[in-house]
Amino acid sequence: MPSKYRNYFMAAEIARAFDVPVDKIEAVAGKKVYLNQIGDIREAVLSVHSKWIGNGFTVDECNRLMGFKADNIDPLRVFEGITITLDPDTGEGIVPLDDVIHGYNIYKYQYDNGYWD
Repeated sequence: MPSKYRNYFMAAEIARAFDVPVDKIEAVAGKKVYLNQIGDIREAVLSVHSKWIGNGFTVDECNRLMGFKADNIDPLRVFEGITITLDPDTGEGIVPLDDVIHGYNIYKYQYDNGYWD
């Protein structure tokens, strides 16, 4: 993966996904949230602990991270065909972290690493 594609999200990106002020994320994680920290940051900031979500994203979090509008969900159809699991405790859809990263690279950098090829 080229160096501009990274193993972290910026605090502002996670704040957008979690729909909280960026200073709440920065107070816990600093400016960067590494991929293996997402679940811990969710628990610390949102008080949500789920053994099912882990470091993935709920569908709503993924939509906010990508900046999808309510009437224009996934305009590039990047997420068509992925498997969304349901958290049996809450019924929320969970998007696996690998799928989130793949989609984010396409939307943010117009880079497709061939993840599904």
